[in-house]
Amino acid sequence: MLPVLLPILKETLFHQNWEIKESGILVLGAIAEGCFTGITTHLDQLIPYLIQCLNDKKPLVRSIACWTLSRYAHWVVHQPHEFYLRPLIEELMKKILDSNKRVQEAACSAFATLEEEAGMELVPYLPQILETLVQAFKKYQAKNLLILYDAVGTLADSVGNNLNKPDYIHKLMPPLIEKWNALRDEDKNLFPLLECLSSVATSLETGFIPYCEPVYKRCLSLVKQTLENVELYQRQPDQYEMPDKDFMVVALDLLSGLAEGLGSLIGPLVANSEILRLLYQCMKDSVSEVRQSSFALLGDLTKACFESIKPVLNEFMQVLSLNLNPEYI
Repeated sequence: MLPVLLPILKETLFHQNWEIKESGILVLGAIAEGCFTGITTHLDQLIPYLIQCLNDKKPLVRSIACWTLSRYAHWVVHQPHEFYLRPLIEELMKKILDSNKRVQEAACSAFATLEEEAGMELVPYLPQILETLVQAFKKYQAKNLLILYDAVGTLADSVGNNLNKPDYIHKLMPPLIEKWNALRDEDKNLFPLLECLSSVATSLETGFIPYCEPVYKRCLSLVKQTLENVELYQRQPDQYEMPDKDFMVVALDLLSGLAEGLGSLIGPLVANSEILRLLYQCMKDSVSEVRQSSFALLGDLTKACFESIKPVLNEFMQVLSLNLNPEYI
């Protein structure tokens, strides 16, 4: 297909009419996977051109350029940084703060893809990245916030404990905690935030200690509330509605992130709370996702503070053995 497309792309990509140019950039992104081998010989010219298109005066050209660049992130990361990765990060940071919401969304999504490909290569650019993401928290509304949480979580997964530096923590944590405090317990917008915090907690390790206790207590409270509401529903299904068990799943996952990040330092919190009683109930839940997250948490707590787990091992082992059924992948 590529030999047929190349001459057409040469005309469309550089066309004066922005709508035709936009369609050319879209095609270039669409063929990224299937025509990768053939197109690579042209990428040293195409990538700088696409980075230039990020500044086009038409928002649709800017947003499609973000997407197409993300499709070639794998190639960009393996080239000399000063020619491709650095200029791409610099321009994407500007687009994350673009005045157009659609461009913000495309840039933030493209950056999340780039993070996965680049991993530790992003470490030198962390100050600039964090500065931008923190500004985006002030600017973004509901829909784009979800993508922003994803970008922050992916960043934490990609650079690991390189985020655990006082100045990075002081930048990143206040906007996250502000959102965390603003959302009510029954608000489903908590899900993406909890997922994001779970990656951040694992990545910050001991750097998360100042935020640990309130986050830990709220997660337990979310699990407890959901279990109580399930009980109410089972007793009087005509008066109550079935609660959303995803609240439990994300809360259990965040507790796992805390246990993994803090290690033995989570011991006192575990010892002085009813986490093991709640965990035992979650392990027997009818929904497989709830059970899966509770087993993961049990594994992390066993590594972090075995002394607390030891007294209840007998009951836990019985529940675990019931789940060794091959049907439960």
